[in-house]
Amino acid sequence: MRAAGNSWPVVAKKTGISSRSLQYIAKADSWPDKGSKHANNTAQPSQLAPVDYGELADIVKSRLASDIETSVEALASWRPAELELAQLEKRERVADSVQKRAANLFNIGQSEQPVVNIAVLSQLPDAINH
Repeated sequence: MRAAGNSWPVVAKKTGISSRSLQYIAKADSWPDKGSKHANNTAQPSQLAPVDYGELADIVKSRLASDIETSVEALASWRPAELELAQLEKRERVADSVQKRAANLFNIGQSEQPVVNIAVLSQLPDAINH
């Protein structure tokens, strides 16, 4: 689509992928420039193979899991006793980010317990609160 002359926003809208992600992928994979005559694949969207979203989700999950594993290995290689305070803070921010990504990806620490809003509880009659 880029080789055919479409802008990043147009390609993003047609593919459902953010413009920023497309630009990152294009740079990493050396895609041809917009309107390039040296394009390898100028297939129109209607000619592309149908997308299996379950398979795509598995691929994304696998790549994210690999990224998390790489981050954890990098964190493990840092020796906290040898780091300065600023480096320790950076390590903790990275560790927190990795923990959140892993928790979201693998549903770690998420329970089906109901959550009660304290504002709602404060509105209940005293007989129920005691």
